[in-house]
Amino acid sequence: MKFQPFYVGIGLSALMLVLALSRAVSYDVAIAVIQTMLGLAPLAGIVENRKKKSGWSLNTTATVSAGLVSIGIMMFIVGLPVTGASVLLSAGMWGLLALQASIYGGS
Repeated sequence: MKFQPFYVGIGLSALMLVLALSRAVSYDVAIAVIQTMLGLAPLAGIVENRKKKSGWSLNTTATVSAGLVSIGIMMFIVGLPVTGASVLLSAGMWGLLALQASIYGGS
């Protein structure tokens, strides 16, 4: 079986869950690490869209970006600043995808 990059994501997610449940790291940090990984996932799509001069669905990317901004703000309000910052990073990545969809004509 060939190594796939998503194996790292699965392993990291499981590790953060175990570390948080065992109280080795705070839930804020564990969630933030996983959220940062999820926030970087769209990077491949951003690069691909740039190369191909194409865009993903504007409806989807704009909705996800706006939702993540709201969640990020709420995370700050409930006292999870590290998670809030990582969610806002994700919102920015999805916002870049929405911008590309707008520029390149994604539906």
